[in-house]
Amino acid sequence: MIKNFYKILIADEHHLYAEGLKTLLMIRRHLGTPTIVSTDKDLYEALNFSHFDLVILCSALSNNSSQFIVRELRNEFPLLKTLVMDTGSEEDMIDRVFMAEADGYIRKESGPDEFFMALEQILNDGLYYNGQLRSLLHRNIKVRTTDRSFLNNMSEKETEVIGFICQENTIEQIAVELQLNPETVHEILKSIFSRVGVSNLTALYKVLFEKGLFD
Repeated sequence: MIKNFYKILIADEHHLYAEGLKTLLMIRRHLGTPTIVSTDKDLYEALNFSHFDLVILCSALSNNSSQFIVRELRNEFPLLKTLVMDTGSEEDMIDRVFMAEADGYIRKESGPDEFFMALEQILNDGLYYNGQLRSLLHRNIKVRTTDRSFLNNMSEKETEVIGFICQENTIEQIAVELQLNPETVHEILKSIFSRVGVSNLTALYKVLFEKGLFD
């Protein structure tokens, strides 16, 4: 959802890297002053104490892998957005993060431009997998069906929004195309989540791919 100010939580066992990331984020005023945690215990305590819009997960915490933490966060905080940063670009790692339903993945070696692009895409209710979304779906979802009966219960506007989502448009882009307020599009998206039985955009893309609507 588009906001004037966001609260971001950085989770990384490497304090120097986390401080550098915090300094970088503070360049953009609307990204606020991020909070840093270094253990999974501190992560959950921070999330239970205060609302955050996004967790940037930069490393495994307390011997728990990034994908494990993402999946746990999805279960406990379904509306929380997650961006995973890691070294390398091995398909297996990206696949596991995607199937855990993170909102995005970038390499730690990425430059500031890509980092901010990923943040803005995710905070604007999009995903960021550096153009690999379709490849990720094809690699990881093998069973597909042509049953699209779930669309029968959708309103006209919900069906339109799904069409734009299948073109990988963000909330802001959809709002421009439909000449609607971004907040209105966000509410329509929440209604779609409820009808489909998912809680986040990654899960919705998986369903749309399984149903043959996104290819």
